[in-house]
Amino acid sequence: MRSPRPGSSGRSWWTTAATPCCPLSEAISIGILEATVHLLDLQRALGVPPEVPPAGLEHTVGLLAEMTPPVGFIELAAGRSEVEVFPVLR
Repeated sequence: MRSPRPGSSGRSWWTTAATPCCPLSEAISIGILEATVHLLDLQRALGVPPEVPPAGLEHTVGLLAEMTPPVGFIELAAGRSEVEVFPVLR
C-alpha cells in the first residue's frame, strides 16, 4: 500500500497495517536485490550457467558494495588482506 509518511511532503512509503515501513523506492530496491540473489540460487540449483538481467546485476552489486565496509572491501579486492568482510547480507 502506498501512502504519504506522516509529517512528510507526500513521499511514497511502503506501509504495513498503516505503519510506515520504508520509502517505496527502498522496498523496490530490496526486491530487486532479493530477486537477483534468488535467481542465481535457482540457476545454481538447476546446474545452469548464471544469466541475470544486467540492470538487476548492476543494482545488486551496487547495494552489496554499499553494505560492505569500504576499507575491508578495497583491501580484500586488491589482495592486500584476508579480512573477512563477506557475507554482508544473511
